[in-house]
Amino acid sequence: MISDTLTVSGRISAGMVTAALAPLRGIGPALIAAGHLETGSAVLVTGPLHVSITVVTGAAVTAVEENLNPVPGGANATADWMLYLPNPAGFAAALAAAVKQSGHLSVAAPPDDIDISATASGHPNLVNLAALDTLGRSS
Repeated sequence: MISDTLTVSGRISAGMVTAALAPLRGIGPALIAAGHLETGSAVLVTGPLHVSITVVTGAAVTAVEENLNPVPGGANATADWMLYLPNPAGFAAALAAAVKQSGHLSVAAPPDDIDISATASGHPNLVNLAALDTLGRSS
């Protein structure tokens, strides 16, 4: 899903994504099995795209309809994308090693805000979503 979303942009190849995520082999499935991506999330950030990725485990798996399609907005993905990972204590050393091997992985907190006033190409959006959100909160 991450690769399919990022490669829609044409700026990022599937091979680039595979290489960037390779240090997570073994760690990713372990985070899922331990439930860390159910209680927390991995967050993919690129340009105006900000996607939280959670994984359901156990009996809840049968009640969820999975959607692994590319995330809308992937066409704006930039080559400086970042996947922010939860960093539970038991995984800290393994995740630190993985982060050192890939410039696209981080255990830092993902940014809370993103610049939605412009697309990756620098053209302003037709609607300022941040302003609309502010208006909705003031009433």
